[in-house]
Amino acid sequence: MYLTARKVFRLSQTPKETKTAVNHNTLTTTELSDRWAVPVSTLAHWRSLGYGPAYVKPRGIVRYRQTDIEAFEEECLTIPRRTAG
Repeated sequence: MYLTARKVFRLSQTPKETKTAVNHNTLTTTELSDRWAVPVSTLAHWRSLGYGPAYVKPRGIVRYRQTDIEAFEEECLTIPRRTAG
C-alpha cells in the first residue's frame, strides 16, 4: 500500500479504479474559492441565492463542473470601452 494526501490505495489499484477518485473535470468548493480568490462562504451564499455557476451535489458534496465554471466566467466577462479623448 502507499499513501496519498487523501486516500490509501493498494498497489494493485490506481486512483482511477477507486469509487472515490476525484473527477478531474470538476472542482470542489475549496478549489473554486482558491481559483477565484473568494471565501468558501461566499460561494455558499451565492448558491443559496441561486447565483454563480451551476453545480452538482452527488452524495451531498458540492462539485462544480469545469464547463459550468467557464460558462459563468464568460457571462461575467466585461470588456472595457475606450473613451474618445
